[in-house]
Amino acid sequence: MQLDIREIQPGSEVRDADGAKLGIVLSVAMDHVRMKTDGLFAKEYFVPRSAIVEVEERRIEIDSRKSELDEHGWGQPPSEGASSPSTQDLS
Repeated sequence: MQLDIREIQPGSEVRDADGAKLGIVLSVAMDHVRMKTDGLFAKEYFVPRSAIVEVEERRIEIDSRKSELDEHGWGQPPSEGASSPSTQDLS
């Protein structure tokens, strides 16, 4: 099933593989979603399109658990030229 990343909106809730709320979408590019986790020690992550398993109205689900985000290296933005930034931005 092909997901349409254009359906994802800034402000949408992000849930992990267990269904737990991780945070919100800050912006959307063609190959990734920039999100911010909830909580006191909030962090930004750049979740690749390939990790998004479900898109619903105002909610997305990714294929990883919160504890795995740092292991994937998603804390760093994709390299320059690797994506086409969208104008959809909540920052």
